[in-house]
Amino acid sequence: TPPVVGKSIRWTDMPNPMCFTFDNTQIVPEADTRIESRANPDTSVQFGPYILQKPLLSAPMDTVSDENVIRELHRLGGMGTLPRGDLQTNLALCEQFSREETPCLYAIGLGSNAEETVAVARQFKERGAKMILIDVAHGGMWRVGQSAAEIQNKLDLTVVAGNIATYEQGLAYKRWGIRIARVGVGSGGVCTTPETTGVHVPQLSAVFGVSEVSGLYVIADGGLWTGGDLSKVIGAGAKLGMFGSRLGMAMESPGKRTDDGKKIVRGQASASYMKDNGVELGEFREAEGIEAEVVTRETLVQIVNGLMGGLRSSMSYLGASNLQELYEISRFIYVDAAARQGAKPHLLSKT
Repeated sequence: TPPVVGKSIRWTDMPNPMCFTFDNTQIVPEADTRIESRANPDTSVQFGPYILQKPLLSAPMDTVSDENVIRELHRLGGMGTLPRGDLQTNLALCEQFSREETPCLYAIGLGSNAEETVAVARQFKERGAKMILIDVAHGGMWRVGQSAAEIQNKLDLTVVAGNIATYEQGLAYKRWGIRIARVGVGSGGVCTTPETTGVHVPQLSAVFGVSEVSGLYVIADGGLWTGGDLSKVIGAGAKLGMFGSRLGMAMESPGKRTDDGKKIVRGQASASYMKDNGVELGEFREAEGIEAEVVTRETLVQIVNGLMGGLRSSMSYLGASNLQELYEISRFIYVDAAARQGAKPHLLSKT
């Protein structure tokens, strides 16, 4: 019998290894639900000092999130992340956002030591920032924990650290006093880490694992495309979904446009990004991302509405009146290849 994860079996009691992804799991509907309308569920969530009306964040990618996207996501009830870039430009934007009371998560890199990382974070705090993201691919490094702890203790900023993907990494974050973890290694739409390095944890497995660490606030980052994906990561224990490639397909998203009207979406570890930012590839560094041309047919409003419509429908199937209840109620079943095929629209394949 396929295992049911949720009320029946705790993640830490599951057979090992057990890989859970968006495609090989489904959430089980509940009986005697009392949600009469999809408009009834409360989708708000506390994120650091802010209350978001929608559990949506943009990823810190230069072809996904910029000043305009951050402003529009705030208007729509979510929140944007400002990618790493020219420090003075980003500090000026931080000062402007702070004056206008536009919430933003500011991404910074990992300095050569904790003092250097703290110094950059201090400059953002001086310009009104309330939240900082230490934006690294491998959040499990000792120096990430040390830097996050230093920033929290010395600057009293809310720190998001990551990316991590395992229960053990979550425990290490707790030991450092880190409260918010960005979770996802190798699941992104323009990420090649699994192929390049052989390192990867399927995204739902990662969220299940890290969220089992009591009290750790999880942001699911990587592979989210639909409202169903968002429902699954929240049901698995995440508080927020961070969207990269999906938002990169919005008409308003930044990035180069091609002659035939398409735009470029690229990973921050792609060869293209590294070339543009003076990072040399070679024996000691390989690209772990790609760039792709995409068609931009939807606005941010249309994309966000689609994501939230799917999330609200999921909440109605489960009878969840808020996101905490969605987490408490969600039970997952593991599905095989035949069940995955049966879950797709199959009219054309039958005619």
